[in-house]
Amino acid sequence: MSTDEPHPVAPPLKGVVPPSPGKVITSLATGTTYTMGDRIGEGSFGLVFACADGWRNDLAVKVMKPVRTYEEVQAATMAEVQRLLLRHPYITYVRRL
Repeated sequence: MSTDEPHPVAPPLKGVVPPSPGKVITSLATGTTYTMGDRIGEGSFGLVFACADGWRNDLAVKVMKPVRTYEEVQAATMAEVQRLLLRHPYITYVRRL
């Protein structure tokens, strides 16, 4: 007879719903609109999409995958942004997290 208590089971993680090319997304923080493009890359923690702002600047957006809890993904994202801002020659400005 086992005295082990059952371990709680975590709910399954939701998948990433990628934006459709041509979809227009408006930042709630700035009111800036972005027109989404095609997926241009993927890493362990996120999907990268081409996009353009209202001034037709070519940009990239990283959509984080829910690989951990929201808080853990948020902390990992903030740490990655700080590393990129300190050393990546092609990252000039982070507009929204």
